[in-house]
Amino acid sequence: MVPSREGSSVGEGRESTSGALVKIEVVAKKLNFRVTGKKEFAVRMQGDEEGRKGKLAMKVEVFEVAVVKFSKSAGDTQR
Repeated sequence: MVPSREGSSVGEGRESTSGALVKIEVVAKKLNFRVTGKKEFAVRMQGDEEGRKGKLAMKVEVFEVAVVKFSKSAGDTQR
């Protein structure tokens, strides 16, 4: 993962778009995140625990077969 200026990270993999999103959903559930929205190329998720700035919310987008972008959309860091 490579952090960018806008508070997101970019990584690479060898999965198809749908395969990458399935793996992201599995990891999210193991980390106690709830999937709140799903499209062909993106997944929105929210943490269960309340932080000092609210619940942590993220959007994960798969732009190409090998590039995935994670970005925090709201809330606090997960503890």
